[in-house]
Amino acid sequence: MRARDHSVGERIAGGVVEAWRDRVRHLDGHVIDEADGIVVCLSNLPAPDQQAALIEREPLDAMRALADAEAIFRANGQSLGILAQRRRYESVDRALREYGLTVVMTEPAMAIGVADVSPAVVPAGVEIVRVTDAELLGRLVDVEVRSFGSEPIVAERMLGPGQLELPAVRFYAALLDGRPVAQAYTHTVNGATSAWGVATVPELRGRGIGTAITAFAIRDAPNADLAWLMSTREGRSMYERMGFRHASDWDVWAHA
Repeated sequence: MRARDHSVGERIAGGVVEAWRDRVRHLDGHVIDEADGIVVCLSNLPAPDQQAALIEREPLDAMRALADAEAIFRANGQSLGILAQRRRYESVDRALREYGLTVVMTEPAMAIGVADVSPAVVPAGVEIVRVTDAELLGRLVDVEVRSFGSEPIVAERMLGPGQLELPAVRFYAALLDGRPVAQAYTHTVNGATSAWGVATVPELRGRGIGTAITAFAIRDAPNADLAWLMSTREGRSMYERMGFRHASDWDVWAHA
C-alpha cells in the first residue's frame, strides 16, 4: 500500500469528516450541519480548535457554500475555520483564497498498512488497556490537559462518557503504577482507522510509550487495513520510525 495513492487520500478525506462528526456528536449543544458539500461540526465549547468545517464533496458553488458555512458559525458565536486537504479540489482551493481566508496551520496526514505496524513494545512497568468505563476515561483528562494545554472544562467535556457509546471510537490508556500517563483513541470507518489525541505526559516522553500506545491502538482496530493520522511537527519522526509515510497535506483556513 503506497501512502500517496489517490485512493488512500480519498479514504483519509472521508475519514476526517466522519471523525469530526463523532468528535462533537456526543456533546450537549453541538451542531452538525451541511452546506453544499461542506460539513460544519461545532462542539460549541470555548475552544476554537474544537470547531471546524470539512469538505465532504466538491461544492456546486464553492463561494456560496463557504458563505453558508460561515453563517452557521456566526449563528453559534463561532469564527469560521475550514480544514481542507490541499489540492483535492481545485475549485475549493481557489474559493478559499478568493473568500479572503488564509492558511493558519498545516499538518501532514501520514499513512501505513495496518499489517505493516509492528506489535507494540511496551516499556517495563507500563500497561496499555482499552478504556471501556467512564471512570478511567475521566482520568485521561489530566493527560489531555498536561500534554496539550487544554482547558480542563474543555477536556472534561470532550472526554465525556458519551464517547464510549460511539461504535467507531476506541480509547486507550497507558498506565504506570495504575496512573494514566498516555492516551490515544482511534476512529475506524470503511476499513481505515485513524489515531487521534496521542499524548504522553511531559516527564515520561522519550521512553517509547507514545509509540507503544499508537501501535497497540492501531492493531486493535476492527477489520482495518489502512491506518492514518495527522502528525504534529514533534511527532513526525516517531511516526516515520513506525513506518508511516506522508500521504497528503491538510490546511486550516481562517480569516486573518
